[in-house]
Amino acid sequence: MNRFLSLALIALTAGAGAGIPTSGLPAGKSDIALHISNETVDQTQIGKALTAAFQPDVDANAVVATLKKELGFELDEDFRDLTAIVNASDDNNFVALVRGKFNKARIEAFATANQVNQRTVRGLKAWNLHDFISAIAKASGNEVGPKDKRETQIVIVDGNTVIIAQPDNLDQAVAAATSGTPWKHEGLSRAAASVQNGWILVSADVASIEAAEAAKRKVPDDASPEAKTAATKRSGAKTVILALGENATDLTLRIRAEFVDEATAKKKVAEAKGLLGFASMATMPGENDSAEEAANKATAADLLRRLSITQAGSAADAKLDYPVQKLAQQLIDAATKRRASAPAGGK
Repeated sequence: MNRFLSLALIALTAGAGAGIPTSGLPAGKSDIALHISNETVDQTQIGKALTAAFQPDVDANAVVATLKKELGFELDEDFRDLTAIVNASDDNNFVALVRGKFNKARIEAFATANQVNQRTVRGLKAWNLHDFISAIAKASGNEVGPKDKRETQIVIVDGNTVIIAQPDNLDQAVAAATSGTPWKHEGLSRAAASVQNGWILVSADVASIEAAEAAKRKVPDDASPEAKTAATKRSGAKTVILALGENATDLTLRIRAEFVDEATAKKKVAEAKGLLGFASMATMPGENDSAEEAANKATAADLLRRLSITQAGSAADAKLDYPVQKLAQQLIDAATKRRASAPAGGK
Protein backbone atom coordinates (compact mmCIF):
# COMPACT_ATOMS: atom_id res chain seq x y z
CA MET A 1 0.00 0.00 0.00
CA ASN A 2 2.79 2.49 0.84
CA ARG A 3 3.97 2.82 -2.77
CA PHE A 4 0.51 3.70 -4.02
CA LEU A 5 -0.30 5.88 -1.02
CA SER A 6 2.83 7.95 -1.56
CA LEU A 7 2.10 8.32 -5.26
CA ALA A 8 -1.52 9.19 -4.62
CA LEU A 9 -0.70 11.81 -2.02
CA ILE A 10 1.88 13.46 -4.23
CA ALA A 11 -0.81 13.60 -6.88
CA LEU A 12 -3.30 15.00 -4.39
CA THR A 13 -1.11 18.05 -3.91
CA ALA A 14 -1.27 19.00 -7.60
CA GLY A 15 -1.53 22.35 -9.46
CA ALA A 16 -1.77 23.59 -13.09
CA GLY A 17 0.82 24.50 -15.69
CA ALA A 18 3.44 22.81 -17.83
CA GLY A 19 7.21 23.07 -17.52
CA ILE A 20 9.36 24.11 -14.56
CA PRO A 21 7.52 26.69 -12.42
CA THR A 22 8.49 30.32 -13.05
CA SER A 23 6.75 31.51 -9.88
CA GLY A 24 5.34 30.16 -6.65
CA LEU A 25 8.51 29.09 -4.82
CA PRO A 26 10.52 31.17 -2.32
CA ALA A 27 13.65 32.87 -3.61
CA GLY A 28 16.97 32.19 -1.92
CA LYS A 29 19.46 29.39 -1.48
CA SER A 30 18.48 25.83 -2.34
CA ASP A 31 21.11 23.09 -2.30
CA ILE A 32 18.84 20.40 -3.71
CA ALA A 33 16.10 20.89 -6.28
CA LEU A 34 13.85 18.25 -7.84
CA HIS A 35 11.22 18.51 -10.57
CA ILE A 36 8.94 15.63 -11.61
CA SER A 37 6.44 16.18 -14.42
CA ASN A 38 3.60 13.72 -14.85
CA GLU A 39 2.20 15.95 -17.58
CA THR A 40 5.39 15.57 -19.65
CA VAL A 41 5.86 11.85 -19.17
CA ASP A 42 2.23 11.22 -20.14
CA GLN A 43 3.05 12.57 -23.61
CA THR A 44 6.03 10.25 -24.13
CA GLN A 45 6.25 6.68 -25.38
CA ILE A 46 7.63 5.53 -22.04
CA GLY A 47 4.74 7.23 -20.27
CA LYS A 48 2.20 5.43 -22.41
CA ALA A 49 3.99 2.15 -21.70
CA LEU A 50 3.96 2.82 -17.95
CA THR A 51 0.22 3.48 -18.14
CA ALA A 52 -0.36 0.27 -20.08
CA ALA A 53 1.81 -1.71 -17.65
CA PHE A 54 0.60 -0.35 -14.32
CA GLN A 55 -2.82 1.27 -14.81
CA PRO A 56 -4.69 -1.92 -13.80
CA ASP A 57 -2.76 -1.93 -10.49
CA VAL A 58 -3.45 1.77 -9.93
CA ASP A 59 -7.16 1.38 -10.73
CA ALA A 60 -7.44 -1.54 -8.31
CA ASN A 61 -5.73 0.29 -5.46
CA ALA A 62 -7.94 1.25 -2.51
CA VAL A 63 -6.16 4.58 -1.89
CA VAL A 64 -6.59 5.67 -5.49
CA ALA A 65 -10.28 4.74 -5.31
CA THR A 66 -10.63 6.73 -2.08
CA LEU A 67 -9.05 9.82 -3.63
CA LYS A 68 -11.58 9.67 -6.44
CA LYS A 69 -14.59 8.90 -4.24
CA GLU A 70 -13.89 11.24 -1.33
CA LEU A 71 -11.99 14.08 -3.02
CA GLY A 72 -13.00 13.82 -6.67
CA PHE A 73 -9.34 13.48 -7.58
CA GLU A 74 -8.27 11.30 -10.55
CA LEU A 75 -4.67 10.34 -9.97
CA ASP A 76 -3.13 10.22 -13.42
CA GLU A 77 -5.29 12.91 -15.01
CA ASP A 78 -5.16 15.56 -12.28
CA PHE A 79 -1.51 15.41 -11.18
CA ARG A 80 0.69 17.72 -13.30
CA ASP A 81 4.06 18.20 -11.60
CA LEU A 82 5.98 18.56 -8.36
CA THR A 83 8.96 20.83 -7.67
CA ALA A 84 10.80 20.62 -4.35
CA ILE A 85 13.72 22.63 -2.95
CA VAL A 86 15.87 22.01 0.13
CA ASN A 87 18.59 23.95 1.91
CA ALA A 88 20.90 21.34 3.45
CA SER A 89 22.12 23.62 6.24
CA ASP A 90 18.59 24.05 7.65
CA ASP A 91 16.61 20.98 8.73
CA ASN A 92 13.36 22.92 8.33
CA ASN A 93 14.03 24.44 4.93
CA PHE A 94 11.98 22.18 2.67
CA VAL A 95 9.33 23.48 0.29
CA ALA A 96 7.38 21.56 -2.36
CA LEU A 97 5.14 23.20 -4.94
CA VAL A 98 2.72 20.76 -6.53
CA ARG A 99 0.54 21.72 -9.47
CA GLY A 100 -2.46 20.14 -11.14
CA LYS A 101 -6.21 20.17 -10.78
CA PHE A 102 -8.26 19.45 -7.69
CA ASN A 103 -11.36 20.53 -5.81
CA LYS A 104 -10.21 22.82 -2.98
CA ALA A 105 -13.58 22.97 -1.22
CA ARG A 106 -14.09 19.22 -1.34
CA ILE A 107 -10.59 18.46 -0.04
CA GLU A 108 -10.91 20.96 2.82
CA ALA A 109 -14.34 19.57 3.72
CA PHE A 110 -12.83 16.06 3.92
CA ALA A 111 -10.03 17.31 6.19
CA THR A 112 -12.50 19.13 8.44
CA ALA A 113 -14.85 16.15 8.65
CA ASN A 114 -11.92 13.93 9.67
CA GLN A 115 -10.68 16.43 12.27
CA VAL A 116 -7.28 16.91 10.66
CA ASN A 117 -5.18 19.29 12.77
CA GLN A 118 -4.96 22.73 11.15
CA ARG A 119 -3.86 26.33 11.57
CA THR A 120 -4.20 29.47 9.45
CA VAL A 121 -1.36 30.91 7.36
CA ARG A 122 -2.01 34.16 5.48
CA GLY A 123 -5.72 33.47 5.51
CA LEU A 124 -5.35 29.92 4.19
CA LYS A 125 -5.79 26.64 6.06
CA ALA A 126 -2.60 24.70 6.75
CA TRP A 127 -3.24 21.02 7.49
CA ASN A 128 -0.93 18.60 9.30
CA LEU A 129 0.30 16.37 6.47
CA HIS A 130 0.61 13.17 8.52
CA ASP A 131 -2.92 13.56 9.90
CA PHE A 132 -4.24 14.26 6.42
CA ILE A 133 -2.53 11.16 5.01
CA SER A 134 -3.83 9.10 7.92
CA ALA A 135 -7.41 10.20 7.21
CA ILE A 136 -7.12 9.12 3.56
CA ALA A 137 -5.49 5.83 4.56
CA LYS A 138 -8.22 5.12 7.11
CA ALA A 139 -10.94 5.82 4.55
CA SER A 140 -9.29 3.31 2.23
CA GLY A 141 -8.94 0.63 4.90
CA ASN A 142 -5.22 1.19 5.42
CA GLU A 143 -2.98 2.83 7.99
CA VAL A 144 0.27 4.77 8.02
CA GLY A 145 3.27 4.73 10.32
CA PRO A 146 3.98 7.02 13.28
CA LYS A 147 4.52 10.75 12.87
CA ASP A 148 7.88 12.14 11.88
CA LYS A 149 9.73 14.17 14.50
CA ARG A 150 9.60 17.18 12.17
CA GLU A 151 6.08 18.27 11.37
CA THR A 152 5.12 18.96 7.78
CA GLN A 153 2.04 20.87 6.69
CA ILE A 154 0.15 21.37 3.44
CA VAL A 155 -1.75 24.41 2.23
CA ILE A 156 -4.28 24.17 -0.57
CA VAL A 157 -3.64 27.54 -2.17
CA ASP A 158 -6.29 27.25 -4.88
CA GLY A 159 -7.59 24.81 -7.49
CA ASN A 160 -4.18 24.74 -9.13
CA THR A 161 -1.55 24.82 -6.42
CA VAL A 162 -0.61 23.17 -3.13
CA ILE A 163 2.37 23.98 -0.92
CA ILE A 164 4.06 21.42 1.36
CA ALA A 165 6.56 22.75 3.92
CA GLN A 166 7.65 22.73 7.55
CA PRO A 167 5.86 25.21 9.86
CA ASP A 168 8.91 27.49 10.25
CA ASN A 169 9.04 28.43 6.58
CA LEU A 170 5.45 27.85 5.57
CA ASP A 171 4.61 31.56 5.77
CA GLN A 172 7.37 32.42 3.30
CA ALA A 173 6.29 29.58 1.01
CA VAL A 174 2.64 30.65 1.01
CA ALA A 175 3.66 34.26 0.37
CA ALA A 176 5.59 33.17 -2.73
CA ALA A 177 2.76 30.94 -3.96
CA THR A 178 0.11 33.65 -3.60
CA SER A 179 2.14 36.58 -4.93
CA GLY A 180 3.51 35.00 -8.11
CA THR A 181 7.06 35.88 -7.09
CA PRO A 182 9.43 35.21 -10.03
CA TRP A 183 11.44 32.04 -9.46
CA LYS A 184 14.14 30.32 -11.45
CA HIS A 185 16.61 27.61 -10.50
CA GLU A 186 19.80 27.57 -12.54
CA GLY A 187 20.57 23.91 -11.93
CA LEU A 188 17.10 22.71 -12.92
CA SER A 189 17.18 24.93 -15.99
CA ARG A 190 20.50 23.41 -17.07
CA ALA A 191 19.15 19.90 -16.47
CA ALA A 192 16.03 20.64 -18.54
CA ALA A 193 18.17 21.98 -21.40
CA SER A 194 20.21 18.76 -21.54
CA VAL A 195 17.33 16.55 -22.72
CA GLN A 196 14.10 16.67 -24.70
CA ASN A 197 10.84 16.12 -22.80
CA GLY A 198 12.59 16.07 -19.45
CA TRP A 199 10.29 14.60 -16.82
CA ILE A 200 12.72 14.00 -13.97
CA LEU A 201 15.20 16.81 -13.24
CA VAL A 202 17.56 16.98 -10.28
CA SER A 203 20.13 19.56 -9.24
CA ALA A 204 22.44 19.25 -6.23
CA ASP A 205 25.06 21.61 -4.81
CA VAL A 206 27.23 18.79 -3.50
CA ALA A 207 29.87 21.06 -1.94
CA SER A 208 27.23 22.88 0.13
CA ILE A 209 25.54 19.62 1.14
CA GLU A 210 28.82 18.10 2.29
CA ALA A 211 29.76 21.27 4.18
CA ALA A 212 26.39 21.27 5.94
CA GLU A 213 26.73 17.61 6.89
CA ALA A 214 30.25 18.20 8.20
CA ALA A 215 29.03 21.12 10.32
CA LYS A 216 26.36 18.90 11.92
CA ARG A 217 28.80 16.06 12.55
CA LYS A 218 30.22 16.03 16.07
CA VAL A 219 33.77 14.72 16.36
CA PRO A 220 35.07 14.16 19.91
CA ASP A 221 38.09 16.24 20.87
CA ASP A 222 40.01 13.07 21.71
CA ALA A 223 39.23 11.43 18.34
CA SER A 224 42.18 10.07 16.38
CA PRO A 225 43.70 12.17 13.59
CA GLU A 226 42.38 9.61 11.10
CA ALA A 227 38.84 9.97 12.47
CA LYS A 228 39.03 13.76 12.32
CA THR A 229 40.30 13.60 8.74
CA ALA A 230 37.53 11.20 7.73
CA ALA A 231 34.91 13.51 9.27
CA THR A 232 36.00 16.39 7.08
CA LYS A 233 36.63 14.40 3.91
CA ARG A 234 34.94 15.66 0.76
CA SER A 235 34.04 13.88 -2.48
CA GLY A 236 35.59 16.61 -4.63
CA ALA A 237 32.31 17.25 -6.47
CA LYS A 238 30.94 20.78 -6.61
CA THR A 239 27.60 20.32 -8.37
CA VAL A 240 25.64 17.51 -10.04
CA ILE A 241 22.65 17.76 -12.37
CA LEU A 242 20.57 14.84 -13.67
CA ALA A 243 17.88 14.72 -16.32
CA LEU A 244 15.70 11.90 -17.63
CA GLY A 245 13.79 12.54 -20.83
CA GLU A 246 12.86 11.11 -24.21
CA ASN A 247 13.54 12.03 -27.82
CA ALA A 248 11.99 10.53 -30.96
CA THR A 249 13.81 7.21 -30.57
CA ASP A 250 15.40 6.89 -27.14
CA LEU A 251 14.93 7.26 -23.43
CA THR A 252 17.74 9.66 -22.51
CA LEU A 253 19.64 10.02 -19.25
CA ARG A 254 22.13 12.83 -18.75
CA ILE A 255 24.29 13.43 -15.67
CA ARG A 256 26.86 16.21 -15.42
CA ALA A 257 29.18 16.63 -12.45
CA GLU A 258 31.46 19.61 -11.84
CA PHE A 259 34.53 18.92 -9.68
CA VAL A 260 36.98 21.12 -7.80
CA ASP A 261 39.69 20.53 -10.42
CA GLU A 262 40.63 18.47 -13.46
CA ALA A 263 42.65 15.92 -11.49
CA THR A 264 39.66 15.09 -9.28
CA ALA A 265 37.37 14.78 -12.28
CA LYS A 266 39.83 12.41 -13.98
CA LYS A 267 40.12 10.29 -10.83
CA LYS A 268 36.35 10.04 -10.33
CA VAL A 269 35.74 9.09 -13.97
CA ALA A 270 38.37 6.35 -13.71
CA GLU A 271 36.66 5.00 -10.57
CA ALA A 272 33.25 5.06 -12.23
CA LYS A 273 34.53 3.20 -15.28
CA GLY A 274 36.10 0.62 -13.00
CA LEU A 275 32.75 0.06 -11.28
CA LEU A 276 31.07 -0.33 -14.67
CA GLY A 277 33.64 -2.99 -15.53
CA PHE A 278 32.80 -4.96 -12.39
CA ALA A 279 29.09 -4.56 -13.08
CA SER A 280 29.58 -5.90 -16.61
CA MET A 281 31.21 -9.03 -15.22
CA ALA A 282 28.04 -9.72 -13.22
CA THR A 283 26.01 -9.75 -16.45
CA MET A 284 28.00 -12.57 -18.03
CA PRO A 285 25.82 -15.62 -18.75
CA GLY A 286 26.10 -18.57 -16.41
CA GLU A 287 25.62 -22.29 -17.02
CA ASN A 288 22.74 -22.59 -14.57
CA ASP A 289 20.92 -19.39 -15.49
CA SER A 290 17.18 -19.74 -15.97
CA ALA A 291 15.62 -18.21 -19.06
CA GLU A 292 14.46 -15.25 -16.97
CA GLU A 293 17.89 -14.74 -15.40
CA ALA A 294 19.55 -14.89 -18.81
CA ALA A 295 17.12 -12.32 -20.19
CA ASN A 296 17.66 -10.00 -17.24
CA LYS A 297 21.43 -10.26 -17.61
CA ALA A 298 21.20 -9.54 -21.31
CA THR A 299 19.12 -6.42 -20.64
CA ALA A 300 21.55 -5.22 -17.96
CA ALA A 301 24.52 -5.86 -20.24
CA ASP A 302 22.84 -3.89 -23.02
CA LEU A 303 22.24 -0.96 -20.68
CA LEU A 304 25.84 -0.94 -19.49
CA ARG A 305 27.16 -1.04 -23.07
CA ARG A 306 25.11 2.01 -23.94
CA LEU A 307 26.25 4.03 -20.92
CA SER A 308 29.19 6.32 -21.63
CA ILE A 309 31.23 8.38 -19.17
CA THR A 310 33.54 11.13 -20.37
CA GLN A 311 35.64 13.85 -18.80
CA ALA A 312 36.62 17.30 -20.04
CA GLY A 313 38.55 19.61 -17.75
CA SER A 314 36.96 19.65 -14.29
CA ALA A 315 33.61 18.27 -15.55
CA ALA A 316 32.38 14.74 -16.19
CA ASP A 317 29.36 13.59 -18.18
CA ALA A 318 27.42 10.33 -18.13
CA LYS A 319 25.06 9.61 -21.03
CA LEU A 320 22.63 6.81 -21.73
CA ASP A 321 20.42 6.48 -24.80
CA TYR A 322 18.17 3.42 -24.75
CA PRO A 323 15.65 2.53 -27.49
CA VAL A 324 12.38 3.64 -25.99
CA GLN A 325 10.20 1.18 -27.90
CA LYS A 326 12.35 -1.69 -26.67
CA LEU A 327 12.11 -0.49 -23.06
CA ALA A 328 8.38 0.13 -23.38
CA GLN A 329 7.77 -3.42 -24.57
CA GLN A 330 9.93 -4.81 -21.76
CA LEU A 331 7.84 -2.94 -19.21
CA ILE A 332 4.57 -4.17 -20.67
CA ASP A 333 5.82 -7.77 -20.96
CA ALA A 334 7.08 -7.76 -17.37
CA ALA A 335 3.79 -6.39 -16.04
CA THR A 336 1.77 -8.89 -18.07
CA LYS A 337 3.88 -11.77 -16.83
CA ARG A 338 3.62 -10.61 -13.22
CA ARG A 339 -0.17 -10.36 -13.37
CA ALA A 340 -0.44 -13.76 -15.06
CA SER A 341 1.63 -15.40 -12.31
CA ALA A 342 -0.16 -13.66 -9.42
CA PRO A 343 -2.54 -15.84 -7.38
CA ALA A 344 -6.24 -15.35 -8.12
CA GLY A 345 -7.61 -12.50 -6.05
CA GLY A 346 -4.09 -11.50 -5.00
CA LYS A 347 -2.43 -8.11 -5.28
